[in-house]
Amino acid sequence: MGVGAAFVPHKSFWSEESESYGTNVFRSVLEGNPDFCMFLANHWSYTGIGWSSGLISCEQSINDSLDMADYNPSVKTGINLDAAAYLMITESNPEVITRLKRYLAQGKVEIIGGTYGQPLGSMVSGESNIRQLTIGQQTIQKALGVTVSAFLEEEEFTHPQMPQLLKGAGFRFASSAQCNTCGKHGSPPLNLNVFLWKGIDGTCIPTTPINGLVFHPPVVTHDMDWLWSPEGRNRLEELRHLGMPLAIKWVEFGWGPNELLGNTANKFFATKFKQVSEEFTVQYTTLTEYLDKYGVQVKEPVQWRMDDFHKLLPWGSGGDRLRREGREIEALLTAAERFDAAASLLKLAKGQELDLDIAWKHLLIAQSHDASLCEDFAGYPIRDPEALKFLAATGTKEENDNVTTWGAMGLRHMAVARKLGQQILDVALRSISTKIDTATGSHGEIAAIVFNPGASVNNAIVCASITSLKVTEGTGVIVRDSRGRLVPSQIVKSDNKGDSETESVIFQTRQLPSFGYVTYYFDTLKPEKTMPLSDLLTSESGWKMENDLVSVELDAFNGALSRLYDRKLGIDMIDGKRLPFPVFSGKPNRKLANNAPEEYDSLHSEADISWVEQGLVRATIKVVHLWPMMRFEHWITLHAGQPGVEVRIRVSADV
Repeated sequence: MGVGAAFVPHKSFWSEESESYGTNVFRSVLEGNPDFCMFLANHWSYTGIGWSSGLISCEQSINDSLDMADYNPSVKTGINLDAAAYLMITESNPEVITRLKRYLAQGKVEIIGGTYGQPLGSMVSGESNIRQLTIGQQTIQKALGVTVSAFLEEEEFTHPQMPQLLKGAGFRFASSAQCNTCGKHGSPPLNLNVFLWKGIDGTCIPTTPINGLVFHPPVVTHDMDWLWSPEGRNRLEELRHLGMPLAIKWVEFGWGPNELLGNTANKFFATKFKQVSEEFTVQYTTLTEYLDKYGVQVKEPVQWRMDDFHKLLPWGSGGDRLRREGREIEALLTAAERFDAAASLLKLAKGQELDLDIAWKHLLIAQSHDASLCEDFAGYPIRDPEALKFLAATGTKEENDNVTTWGAMGLRHMAVARKLGQQILDVALRSISTKIDTATGSHGEIAAIVFNPGASVNNAIVCASITSLKVTEGTGVIVRDSRGRLVPSQIVKSDNKGDSETESVIFQTRQLPSFGYVTYYFDTLKPEKTMPLSDLLTSESGWKMENDLVSVELDAFNGALSRLYDRKLGIDMIDGKRLPFPVFSGKPNRKLANNAPEEYDSLHSEADISWVEQGLVRATIKVVHLWPMMRFEHWITLHAGQPGVEVRIRVSADV
């Protein structure tokens, strides 16, 4: 990767013709149209790599970017740090931020990207995508006084919904010119200079693509030399016929002094850009300046499907745990927000917006690409004073002493987010439930209040713990509504807490009032009681299940969905013969797995299929394909009264 350190530029790199910064003494673009425009993009982050190297590495990365504008030629840099880092530097070294603000105001640099924690965007949910962008913008506005106009992250963060999300978060422009650093971002290459990226909802945003003029770290340091090779000149000529080309060079300032690049990376790249300017007429520009001039005229939209992206997104040891726990905590925080708002609107409790904001930020930090890789950079000082400060709010000294890897740091932040979210939710639920009389007209040992915070009437499946009920062998649990009528229910077991199983009851609710509640009652099941029927039916032979809305059937050989029938519309939602779902295929690396087959193919592999549940409320079928070095399994679940079919998939490699 590109390396760098802050330093005082040598006199020979300054303009000899003018004391002002940025005077180009090589070839003036004012004499005519430039051959192409060029933009330098610098990536660094505090969460992960900066945490190992210390916050000073983030300060250095910013200073190196600003120094590039002071050399001749004056190169404009887009700085891509996690938003949290800017706010931390305002406290640790305000002089750096003061200088950065001055250069931003003069148009010598710009902030690009703008996410709060630099996640791999395709691997976190839509809600976290939104929060990363909006909270990132708010944080940068607070720290630097600017709104980020051009979205370009070095790490993977592209998918078909981006135009809508970016416009909604205040971005004007975008670029898909990301780096293949810890995987492959997979954005489709285009033979264009600029295109109008059209999202699924129809939102459009001017965007620069991957087009052959994007130069990446980490290995190649002389890659810009390609520009004056015959192939490079031909590529420039092709793109010039389509308009004004833009070359983007990615660097990573912040690593520290490196002898390979002449001790300091920005001095090395100043020399490289001098060579470029001697060979071509170049206009150095920010991404926003380029798109402001050349992007607004683009009219023809380009719309991508997810299948158009060819992504390869790896996860380190335990990375799957971070992803799964992140989804759980996000659901918890979303629920906490809703019920906190409800309790506040009902004047039953004081709103906890500040604590919610803190909890969300801990979750967004934990979604960092570095934390997801769970890497341990041996030899780096992970006990830098700023690293200790970063952890100070996340746990006890004993807990934080065990945080020695990026992945462990992510889990610690997630733990804080979970704890805060649960506290906020408990307070909100308690404040609402204590105002409801459940004793008068009781129909069971325990009362459960089901509150609908939404704006519309809802049918739902509710899951509640029954640990406080004395359920003995041969007995079960019945659920009654507020009128004493039996409700379809089912006891389920869960081992999500570890080795010990916990019992819960799930039951079907209908017509939950908007922003209102219904009280249900639990009681131990009497032998003479008959459970009410539901619309959920399962087959005695074969792998079929249905309710009033949908009918599901699995292929008896491979376990894939062969039929998903909408009973209301009278149509099959999938073509099970041509495109069954889900299926898994791929070729193993036989150099690492000699006993692996030539190809994995679940479509032509016999599966082990079994019923996990066949209840009144929920039915689940489990499908397992077990191959040498690989296990592919999925669960198909259908609930009573629900129009959706739940499909959970897990792929496990024997490594």
